[in-house]
Amino acid sequence: MAAALARLGADLMLTALEEEALKLAARQCAGSGKFETVAANMRDAHAVEQIVSAAHDRLGGVDVLINNAGLGPGAIRPDFWNDKIRFWEQNIDYQHFAQVNFLAPARLAAMLVPAMIAARWGRIINVTTSLPTMFGRGCSPYGPTKAALEALTGVQAADLAGTGVCANVLIPGGPTDTPMVPAEAARDRKQLIDPKVMAPVICWLASPQSDGVTGRRFLAAKWNTTLAEEVAAEQASAPIGWAGVAA
Repeated sequence: MAAALARLGADLMLTALEEEALKLAARQCAGSGKFETVAANMRDAHAVEQIVSAAHDRLGGVDVLINNAGLGPGAIRPDFWNDKIRFWEQNIDYQHFAQVNFLAPARLAAMLVPAMIAARWGRIINVTTSLPTMFGRGCSPYGPTKAALEALTGVQAADLAGTGVCANVLIPGGPTDTPMVPAEAARDRKQLIDPKVMAPVICWLASPQSDGVTGRRFLAAKWNTTLAEEVAAEQASAPIGWAGVAA
């Protein structure tokens, strides 16, 4: 996603837990815009303030917030697909998962959105997970904490209606070939989704072409690059979360 936005000339502020990950990203993100990084641990109560302060100091503000940080089940047990995690296991740190997957993204949005409202334009893009993963066997606490972020995105879209700021969900559409799926999970990595499927969707969501599109969940794997973007967007999206069954 960062590399695709960099190619369009976007000014980027990337944050990650490890400096090495940021150095790798810097080598992959060649573009005409500024490229800044800040190492931060989303579990740290001060991380959000650190990120926001760095973005304002180095870039002058934020137009698009992409909440992509995530703590997956591999943090509890690398072989989680074959050895399912049970919600009652004593080694599960629910606070840790909630901090990374929900609380930090919620606070980042809350801190950044007032300036977006004042500018009458902005984007909140939250990366959650597939709906079955939110409530499936062995999916706690990853699934429920991502479900909280999904629900929050619906609230954000409703609260921001008419402001020019849009809030949407973007997910790959299935297990993806990133470190979130450790080698111990014993998956054929050729069957995993290529993270590059996120690129065309994030570029469209971060652009003026998506003005007025809010409260939607986009499955990147369903995005058809041979179609006009507005058609691809319609075919690859649905209302956020459970809006279709809320009645």
